[in-house]
Amino acid sequence: MTYNGNGSNGGSVTDGNNYLAGDTVTVLGSGTLVSTGNSFAVWNTMANGSGTNYAAGATFPMGSANVTLYVVWIPVNFQFISSGGSVTITGSTTANGALAIPGGVTSIGNNAFINRTGLTSITIPPSVTSIGSYAFVICTSLTSITIPPGVTSIGEGAFYGDSGMASVIVQATTPPALGSLAFFGCAAELQIQVPSGTVSTYQGTAGWSDYTTKITSP
Repeated sequence: MTYNGNGSNGGSVTDGNNYLAGDTVTVLGSGTLVSTGNSFAVWNTMANGSGTNYAAGATFPMGSANVTLYVVWIPVNFQFISSGGSVTITGSTTANGALAIPGGVTSIGNNAFINRTGLTSITIPPSVTSIGSYAFVICTSLTSITIPPGVTSIGEGAFYGDSGMASVIVQATTPPALGSLAFFGCAAELQIQVPSGTVSTYQGTAGWSDYTTKITSP
């Protein structure tokens, strides 16, 4: 069993047990690991956070090969909650410019980026599965956003009042559950691009049907 600091600049975590296939592994905490400008959130089976998250104390059966877990570090300019294997971004101290949410984050919370009028772009990693209600309300400088394929729900008013938002790319072939007024007040020329062959499905799905004339495909 190996714990990888994933860019840490000090400390370590060592599990001295010799696990056999089928043995139960109990995931350790962050030990003495440190990474300047970052906070420990959770462990992940992939260095880029695209694998499975494990919190300290979680258990799993050892397979036939060694397992490596990598730290998911969250930059200190993000506020977050880590519970079990879930990591939710709840806010940010950075009000302007471009933001990239780290891999391993599983959700963007309600009101997380409310009224960030200077936020010009946001990158959402594939690990995110939900976007909360009013998560990006009145982010008037956002002009486009890509919603990755793992997102299964977008809350009420998620992009409400984003008057500069002209392009939304939704990568899920199954329409995510969409709350009311999710794109209300976005740019008049808003285009919602969905995967090829799914336009009619999106247009016929509750919530998305409110934007029938704006839904297109590549």
